[in-house]
Amino acid sequence: MTTTVARNQTSIRSRHSRGAMPRESPRRTAHDRRTAPFVRAPFVRAPFVRAPLVRAPLVRAPLAWAPLVVVAWAACFAPGAARADDPAPAAAASESATSVTARIDPIPPGIEAVYRGAAPVSVEQLREMEAHQRQLVAKAMPCIVGLQIGQAQGSGVIVDANGLILTAAHVVQRPNQSVNVIFPDGTIVRGRTLGLDRASDAGMVRINGPPPSDGGGGGANGAEPKPGGWPFLEVGGSEKLAVGQWIVTLGHPGGYQRGRNPVVRVGRILSLEGDLVVTDGPLVGGDSGGPLIDMSGKVVGIHSRIGGSLTANMHVPSQAFRDAWDRLAAGEMWGDVPRGSPYIGVQGDPDNDRAKIVYVEPSQPADRAGLKAGDVVTRCDDTPITDFSSLAAIVSDSEPGRKVVLEVERGDETLKLDLVIGRRR
Repeated sequence: MTTTVARNQTSIRSRHSRGAMPRESPRRTAHDRRTAPFVRAPFVRAPFVRAPLVRAPLVRAPLAWAPLVVVAWAACFAPGAARADDPAPAAAASESATSVTARIDPIPPGIEAVYRGAAPVSVEQLREMEAHQRQLVAKAMPCIVGLQIGQAQGSGVIVDANGLILTAAHVVQRPNQSVNVIFPDGTIVRGRTLGLDRASDAGMVRINGPPPSDGGGGGANGAEPKPGGWPFLEVGGSEKLAVGQWIVTLGHPGGYQRGRNPVVRVGRILSLEGDLVVTDGPLVGGDSGGPLIDMSGKVVGIHSRIGGSLTANMHVPSQAFRDAWDRLAAGEMWGDVPRGSPYIGVQGDPDNDRAKIVYVEPSQPADRAGLKAGDVVTRCDDTPITDFSSLAAIVSDSEPGRKVVLEVERGDETLKLDLVIGRRR
């Protein structure tokens, strides 16, 4: 049967008549196509064409550099057979879990000024940059992990040999939860959430035990420990960041889009707004909690919110973690979600295995979109919603003003509702 609904509500069909809908991999939205994966144009072009940071005569330079970057990086980071949703056995050795710290070669003197914001002036400089960034990413990638907490997904970065992970507070959710820590090769180990500061969106996780090896008993998940500990990146000082400086944004190969390539994107710092770093390094769902690294390979921030455009991506500066390090490591939770953060005005049932809405706040974005108590949200744009925490994660990842389409089940009907994510007041 067909049901007509007002304005922004579109009835798809009766649940009784539609049959089982196949669970396909989510199709990319226009925003996803604009920002992911790293082999697409924004990855290469953004650092050069964003005015006024680069002078107009140089906007053609990416044409010389682009083939080098795309071919070399695609070869280095093509996905292997192992995947996060098809994990390797717990006792299997992970190439990610090496016994050495990720050491990045120094920045070549010929491109130091470019990385600080100057314009490149030769093809040779572009080649030096490409070679340096290939080496930087190859050594950083084993330290980037996916975090699965219940049905929610996020990213993180290992920052010490004992398996301490920095991520976003909205990924952690609350202390002392079990975490699946997913390495780029698909290996999964166990961890626990530690502390979080909701005001700054800083969170911590720790892996349970040392790295696994081919042996059995004694290490993480019952494997023999490897000497030297987990691979990790050093935490740098965000207070030294400057507008125009080049950075790399990284995310784990998983998130909402299963089987995606490892996420590697180059960008630059657009502004430093007190407790936030704003960059044009593109992000997509699942990247939250991943690292913002400088060109020396140090972690200078953690991804917090994904904007609706290329230039609206927010990162927690590393100084926020340094200031709260002991409290985070001790498993404390403090701070209020700041005003101005993304908000839609609903409450859900955390014990329900679906994203069932139990309360809709009047005159807030969800109410204006037509969402009602009792509705079950099943999809946001092309991303499946499995439970209320996964809905909350998508909202937290978004910048206020982003327009999304919610697919909801209401009784025997499936509806589509247009919703504009609001701002907490």
